[in-house]
Amino acid sequence: MATTGPPAPNTPGVTYLNVPAIRAELDGIKKGTSEGHVAGVWNAILSWMFPVTDGYVTRPQDIHRYFGGAKGFSDLHTFQYDAAGRRRFFLIVQCKPYSSEGSTADWQEAANQLRDYLSAIHKTRPAGRRTRVYGIAALGRRVRFFEYNDLTRNANGWRPSGTWAVTHNGREFYDMRREATEVQSALDFILNNH
Repeated sequence: MATTGPPAPNTPGVTYLNVPAIRAELDGIKKGTSEGHVAGVWNAILSWMFPVTDGYVTRPQDIHRYFGGAKGFSDLHTFQYDAAGRRRFFLIVQCKPYSSEGSTADWQEAANQLRDYLSAIHKTRPAGRRTRVYGIAALGRRVRFFEYNDLTRNANGWRPSGTWAVTHNGREFYDMRREATEVQSALDFILNNH
């Protein structure tokens, strides 16, 4: 008996919560949940949003080298192969455990890691070769979005439209359960604009 697959991303009214395995894993994030669990949720979301059948690959623990030989490892790094077989990197996700959700220092560390990793890859690209590049900080069930700026070599807080506030209700993050529609809107934007 054939089973139907999960609903397609980028479909009106559909979010990652419509995928039963993603919903179950997200519901499992609670006190004591590890960074690995959070990274697993995001790996599942990215695999659904950016499928290998469309030329996408998400690498866990991808290495990034900096000036002077220093290196770091991004939790999840997504890129797409073009028709010529070249990779176009466009998204890095940094994950932290549930216990980090309320930690200002952990949010700042994730933002700094995104800045460092995106800058190590993209540096300052010529104006004609700039495509949009994004970062996501995922701390437990909370998420913030960033976009890389070539001129400042920084990852700045980002929103996909003027109607989706970077901060709302005094917060700079979105709750992945309660605000799944908003989070999905950002993911759809990244899918369509990278």
